[in-house]
Amino acid sequence: MASWVGGNLILSHTIHAPLDAPPFPWLQNGLTLMALYMGALILTTQRRADHLGELREQMTLELAILTEQKAAKLIGLIEELRRDSPEIKDRVDHEARDMASSADPHVVLEAIEETNQEMIAAIAPGPQILKP
Repeated sequence: MASWVGGNLILSHTIHAPLDAPPFPWLQNGLTLMALYMGALILTTQRRADHLGELREQMTLELAILTEQKAAKLIGLIEELRRDSPEIKDRVDHEARDMASSADPHVVLEAIEETNQEMIAAIAPGPQILKP
């Protein structure tokens, strides 16, 4: 920008006619166009980053559910081994029985959707109807 302005001012004080006389409309148009391109580039990059973030969150949730299911299966197998082993005294372990049942992914999805709806309602509450 400085070289554009300086070059045109020098040309205006010499014999030659400047390419872009003050108030430099070509420079203003060029900067406006460059700002438009930069804005579009930034928005596109942010949109892609948001999309990748959402995919990363979904993958993390799926891995957490899978890990929980594996842990529940292991607890169930250990409890079955404990019941079948003649050396170990048989007893009822309510906590292990509860931990051996894995979470249903559909229930998790419903809980997430419900939480999202509650957050949306808290952020942007609808019109309030006053009752007498």
